[in-house]
Amino acid sequence: MCSIGNAKIAGMGDDLKLTSQQYSTALVVFFVTYVVFEPPSNMLLVRLKPSIYLPAIMSIWGALTCCMAAINDFKHLVGLRILVGVFEAGFAPGIILIISSWYKKDEQSKRFGVYMSAAILSGAFGGLLAGSITGGMDGTAGLAGWRWLFIIEGAATVIWAVASYFILLDFPANTKRLTDRERAIATARLREGGVRTHVEGEERMGKMKSLRLAIFDWRTISFILGYMVSFAAYTFLLTTSLTQPRSLSAPQPSRTSTLPWSTVSDTQTE
Repeated sequence: MCSIGNAKIAGMGDDLKLTSQQYSTALVVFFVTYVVFEPPSNMLLVRLKPSIYLPAIMSIWGALTCCMAAINDFKHLVGLRILVGVFEAGFAPGIILIISSWYKKDEQSKRFGVYMSAAILSGAFGGLLAGSITGGMDGTAGLAGWRWLFIIEGAATVIWAVASYFILLDFPANTKRLTDRERAIATARLREGGVRTHVEGEERMGKMKSLRLAIFDWRTISFILGYMVSFAAYTFLLTTSLTQPRSLSAPQPSRTSTLPWSTVSDTQTE
């Protein structure tokens, strides 16, 4: 998600002749589909195998990210951003769902914390990596650095998607990587901890009822708004505010976006 901000300051905006309004539109359309498709994605996930579903959507959005290296105009950029939002939408809520399906309530917060910390760290070092790619590979094979950024990040996503197929478990009641006895123990353990689990033969909650519960839950709405405001503001506005007029080369804004604000401010005043 942060690739487009780093790609813009590496020359994508100039190469595609994007106006400020067009760039803002390209940012917004991703979050629209990302938010809209999160609930239906989890509704699909609970009816499919996570070990297949999550690697599949990872592979698709990774391939779409690679395709962004070939764009030549604003329309292509917006179209791919919409599609990436559709398929990437299922990843974060899917991981949260899997964690909550395997651990008791008093065990979940620590696992959620580890996952969110990993996401924050990836964002912190993403700018450093992006700066190295756009600066070190600019002109390689006749491609601009920002195009290599999409290719490398998309390819890495596909590789991890393939690896995750062999790592991810399904839900405790239906995973094939546990024996019948191990599945029974895992399910009983969750029920003792107050976590509801589905056992084959039991009636499932209706699709429309589960969708209404997800959409109209005030916590869901609060988390969505908080995520969009805080993440989008940091990822995109910080990187694009550190530009060449302050004597920074193209890769440097991506790298400096990993630093705390105070450090960046001190650097600019020297």
